[in-house]
Amino acid sequence: VRVRSPRGEVEARVQVSDRIQPGLVFLPFHFPGVNALTMKELDREARIPSYKVAACTPEPIRAEEG
Repeated sequence: VRVRSPRGEVEARVQVSDRIQPGLVFLPFHFPGVNALTMKELDREARIPSYKVAACTPEPIRAEEG
């Protein structure tokens, strides 16, 4: 799939699971390129990036595209 956010996009293999809520996407923080999806602003209190919250849209892609 291609996962897009207002900041960027990344391609990844998909695995559908009933272990997370419908409508949620999970990408491990060590996945290459995943920071392209997150916001660059820091949390005002903690002064750290918001790695756990990023609005995104997964889109299917054909194997020959990716």
